Amino acid sequence: MISLLHLFKALLMHQFSSPLLDIIPAKESQKTKPENKCSIKPLTTQNTLYLTTAFQNLLIQKDTFLVQAAIDCLETLIEFVYDKEVDLALHITTHPWNRFVLLLSFSCEENIFVQPGILRFMALLVKYESMKILTLDEIKHIVDEADKIKLLELPSHTMLDLQIFLQQLLNKNIAVEPSRRCIVQDLLQKIVNNQKQQDSRSTLFTDGNYFSLSPAT
Repeated sequence: MISLLHLFKALLMHQFSSPLLDIIPAKESQKTKPENKCSIKPLTTQNTLYLTTAFQNLLIQKDTFLVQAAIDCLETLIEFVYDKEVDLALHITTHPWNRFVLLLSFSCEENIFVQPGILRFMALLVKYESMKILTLDEIKHIVDEADKIKLLELPSHTMLDLQIFLQQLLNKNIAVEPSRRCIVQDLLQKIVNNQKQQDSRSTLFTDGNYFSLSPAT
């Protein structure tokens, strides 16, 4: 499943154009509605919404790698659609099912910061200004909770997700009080400083040269 998600993300990023793979759209039925003849080919509106729901459902799974692959696909799909049909992209980001996914996450006994992918999902909602799905009060609560946690105890992928979420709050100038805005800026600075420390620890300087100690990827 994860491999298929990575493949689909790659196809979206390359606009379904690849010298290694032929994309053959399904034959259109005579009953096909005109609305399916849209600019997001080879996708249609119907299967775009189907894919969106599938990715959303994967976000509530417990497998970290599966959730990360799913949110990657959802982000890339929305970006792909947004470039071609803005109204459809905004329909996806404001769909009530997004709210259901959030409510499941908020009602979970686990802390929101240890649930894989949810911070990235909320960052996506902020990016497209889906304020009916993720409310301002909820954003304020998340910022307050983030201020209480020990950043150094967070997994690296969670810290990155938090950074993306906080940066989107600043980018979209979300209307939070100056005190919380300062918290957001302070948290971002702490994350950046921690990243710099991690980078310095993974680098060895000897004989006038720098050598990376990080495992090859």
